[in-house]
Amino acid sequence: MKEFTVRFWLSDGDLFVFSEEFADEPELERRYIHRMEVLGDGTVTELSECKGPPETVEQVIGNAEQTIDVMAAGGETTFYYVHFRPEPVVRKMMEGRRETSLALKMPIELRTDGSLVATFIGKQRNLGDTFELLPDEVNGELLRIRDTTTGTDGVFSALTERQREVLETAVVLGYYDTQQTTTQDAIAAELGISAATVGEHLRKIEAKILGSFTG
Repeated sequence: MKEFTVRFWLSDGDLFVFSEEFADEPELERRYIHRMEVLGDGTVTELSECKGPPETVEQVIGNAEQTIDVMAAGGETTFYYVHFRPEPVVRKMMEGRRETSLALKMPIELRTDGSLVATFIGKQRNLGDTFELLPDEVNGELLRIRDTTTGTDGVFSALTERQREVLETAVVLGYYDTQQTTTQDAIAAELGISAATVGEHLRKIEAKILGSFTG
């Protein structure tokens, strides 16, 4: 399984939804998107992180035309929840994301040049989908590819080869997506093993990964 780090930017403009509002407030600095979802009515909810006082964040984002609701908390570093009406290009990017078989690894980095940097996990042969599904006005470049089982922060190194294969298949098929798009039966069919065996592998995998965080 591979990790792909990709930078996206607009040919003309800024991918940060509140770029104009932040530009007028020098004490605010964009940082990361931790969660982002399209709702059934086409609006978007987002949990993000920025530098600056929460009261300023609430005021600035709250005054934006596209904002429906906003709440912020923190100190020098602020986390804010915002519900907003997205620009068409943002909505198209998020809709295209649903069509890819790569898993998105949060957070997404918001750069001051108007671009954003996202990391995806999955099979290299599926990487092309990420670029093919981009709206015409959005550019993308691959910054880095690495094996998820290597590096000092690789929590997957404790897994057996078979466990990594099961986990990779589960991620690619959407087992761990927010809206789960596959089942243990489907994973089993893909690997040619029983659903019971898949379930056993996943329990051991999850125990190892969670154990690496809890000690």
